[in-house]
Amino acid sequence: MALRRENELTHKNYHLWKKQRLLVLRRDCYTCHYCGNPGANEVDHVIPRVSGGGDELSNLVASCRLCNLKKGKKEQAVFLGSQST
Repeated sequence: MALRRENELTHKNYHLWKKQRLLVLRRDCYTCHYCGNPGANEVDHVIPRVSGGGDELSNLVASCRLCNLKKGKKEQAVFLGSQST
């Protein structure tokens, strides 16, 4: 039997993530945390998972696709600092 990769989503985890994602989008009124534009449809980790960030509500924010792609795996402070120049 093949071992499951650690980051592979299981059926249960997928449904938990969908629920968490919807909670964040509703909490943030579907408004991008980074640019303030309405219509955010993605959720971003403030502290990226690769840097030890988790899926807690306090580490998740609504984000538009453009900002989420620009931020990538950067820490929020680094990303926002690069936006001010």
